[in-house]
Order: sequence, then C-alpha cells, then structure tokens
Amino acid sequence: MIRPERETTVHRHLLPSLSPAWRTATIAFALVAILAIIAACGGDDPTPEPTVAATPDPAPPTVVALPAPPPEATATPATPAPTPAPTPIPTTVSTPAATPVPTAQGMPSPDAPAPPAMQEHVPMGSLRDLEFTPKTLGSQLFDPLSADEVSCIKGAIGEEFYEIIKVTPIASVSGDISQASFLFDCLEIENIVLLGVAFLSTQAGGWEPPTRNCIIDLGLEHPEAILVRMGLDWRSDAPEHAAETLEFNVRIYNCLSSAEKQAFNIALWAGIDRNAPATGADLFALLSSEELACVQRDLSPEQLLAIAAATPLVAITIGNEAGHCLEEETNHQILVQGIHWALGGLSEDSQACLVQFADDHPEFLALLQSGLDNMAAMDPEEFVAITDSGTGQYACMTDDELARVQEAATIAMSQ
Repeated sequence: MIRPERETTVHRHLLPSLSPAWRTATIAFALVAILAIIAACGGDDPTPEPTVAATPDPAPPTVVALPAPPPEATATPATPAPTPAPTPIPTTVSTPAATPVPTAQGMPSPDAPAPPAMQEHVPMGSLRDLEFTPKTLGSQLFDPLSADEVSCIKGAIGEEFYEIIKVTPIASVSGDISQASFLFDCLEIENIVLLGVAFLSTQAGGWEPPTRNCIIDLGLEHPEAILVRMGLDWRSDAPEHAAETLEFNVRIYNCLSSAEKQAFNIALWAGIDRNAPATGADLFALLSSEELACVQRDLSPEQLLAIAAATPLVAITIGNEAGHCLEEETNHQILVQGIHWALGGLSEDSQACLVQFADDHPEFLALLQSGLDNMAAMDPEEFVAITDSGTGQYACMTDDELARVQEAATIAMSQ
C-alpha cells in the first residue's frame, strides 16, 4: 500500500472553523486591553506650562542686568570703575527645562530604550506522551509544539487568550472538540495525529503504552483513520477511499489488547443502539405469529412493555430468556435490520450478503443475541475469539455504506 503524501497542515475547508463567539470574545478582549493602555499612558489633564520670569529686553535669557556702580568718595573719580563680566544665571532659574512631548497614544518617545524582544517559543517534550486528565493544562498541549505552530495559534486566538488557555485545565475550556478547530488549522499533521490519539485514548478510558504506540504508528501512516475516529474530515475522501480508511481502522482495532477490544465493542454497540431510530416494538413486527405467541407466553406483561419501549439491543437483552422462540431466519433478519437502522439504509445486495454472513457465523449472531450484560461478563479472550470474525461483515458493504459505518461509529463513541 502506498503511503499518502504527508501534508503539513489539515486543509481549513475540511475542518470546523472557530466559532463566532470565540472570535468576538477575543476581539473584545484585545480592545479592552488597548483602551487600558491608552488610559494609563495618555491622561486627560494637559501638562501645565512652566512660568518664565520676565527679563529685560536687551539682556539675553541667561544674563541679568547689573546694578549701577556705587558713588566714589571723591567728587570726580580718576578712573571709571571697570564693569564686571555678566554673571550667568543658572539654567534652572532663568530657563525652564524642556517639557517632554508625549508621542501618539501616550507611548514613549522614539528616544526611549526599546522594550526587550519576546523570547521565541522553544518546543519542550512531545505530544506522543500527552494524556488528558482533569488537571491537564493548556501549557502541556502547547509546550511541545513548534515555534511556527504556536505563532499560528496566537495569531488565531490572540496573545492574551493564548496565555489564559496555558494556565487553564483543558477539560474546562470546552467539551466540544470542534472548538479546537484553531488548533487543527495550525498544527502539522504529525501533531494532529498525536493529539487525536491522546483524545481517543481518553475516550476509551486509557490505553496501555504498547497499544498507544501501535495506534500512533498506524495513524502516522494513514492520518485519515485517526481523523475519522475524532469526527473530523470523515467525508473528505472520495467514496472509494473509505475502504482503505476502514482497513486502517481495523488494523488500529487489532492494536488493542483483548480486554480493550471487549470494552471498545460493547461501548460501540451500545452507542450505535442508543442512536437507533427503532425500538423493540419494531422487532416484534419482524416475528411470525407463532414466534410472537411464544415470546408472550415466556415473558411477563411488564417485560413485554419494557421491550416495546427499549432500543433494539436493550430489548434483546431484556427478552433474552425468550430467545429460543425465534427461528434462525428471523435472527438473521434482526441482524440485517439492525445494521439497516444504524446506517440509514442498505442496498439489496448488501442485505443478501449480510444474511449469508450471519448464516456462516452463528457464534457471532449468538453473541449479539445474548445481550449487553452477558457480553460484559464474558472472558475477554473468549469474547475476542468470536468478535474478531465479525469484521467480515464489512466485505458486504458498498463504499458509501462503509463511510456511513465510520460516521455512525464516531458519533456513537463521542457520546
């Protein structure tokens, strides 16, 4: 398989843009900061002009007039008294000091020393080790980034907001990953993958280091597999590429330990079931009259009402003890119809193929019919031995249906 050419950033049109609320808040914050600087540096009261003492017109500003010489004792002086040299008046008395003229907006004059240059960001650590916890600060996300990435982020959200996020727990900034679009617009693809793996690991309850490293390596080889799992860029590929992305997601799934696979599958199926546009009442409609009569004999009225109101997989869990009432063909139809509900439709060819898949994998069908509680109680190794064969169902689907599988899985796991 040819590895797709590595790109430096994710194209902006493929990702959600920064919400208007963030942009407005950032601009308002910047305006308040500017007004505060102006208020501090440029006051309303004009600088008072110093008063200059009047001096005789003939005298220069720095010289005062001398008093007339005193009269001599004799009537006629022999020699006129010499005129002493003018005594200079100190500048501080006769000439006021020049008043500094403030520059525009109260900023220092051009002669003032330049402020120290901002220190360039130096990357520290790696996002490969990032883990999201309630105490994870924004600085732990920003510190490993390159100087160009940090500069881009500051340009997108502003210096002030950037500094606020650095000291704020990430979990309290936003629970919606789309609010982090300013990050994805600025990050190199490698860091997007690393950030995505950290996000998915948290979503799964934490992966062991071998699992995490395996997924990172596959994600770097095919970034779309990570973007799809994050709910980003999931329909950017042409439909024919969906099969390749799904292939990498299956390989990512195989990075998991048996216990991690069990937890992932149960969470996935429960999430898809939660979003199903059907209930147990729709399952009753798939039963023959004989099957329905058997179910009504085995279950109490309260159980029947609970099944009718529940989602399909929960309904099967509630009515598990009446599973013997259903024929094999009915169970096949329930599996196919459940996939149909999850994906919003299946082609006739896909439905026929899935019926054959169910017939060829009775142990997988029996696992689904056992209900969520029984699945969770199974030994992980036994569970995985059965569910690994379930990936064969994807071979029945069209490329468009495969893309919808990935969409449904992403939505299910993000709730």
